Amino acid sequence: MACLFHSIIRSAARGGLRPGDIITEVKGVQIQNADSVQAQVQATPLGNTLQFEVNRNGSSQILIVRPDQLPVAASNQ
Repeated sequence: MACLFHSIIRSAARGGLRPGDIITEVKGVQIQNADSVQAQVQATPLGNTLQFEVNRNGSSQILIVRPDQLPVAASNQ
């Protein structure tokens, strides 16, 4: 299983994630769905980096992402 990355969040875009990327691992943990990506991101303190493994057009790539705090409006949704 994996998670298809549909939309760009500022920190994800800075880390190199692109729409259409399929996230296969975060911090060495195999991704089953969007909730498992969210759990790994939430478990990482702000300012720390996350290693994402993605499948982009059939090729595996490693990306380093530093999560940002969500804007207040986004975190209330």
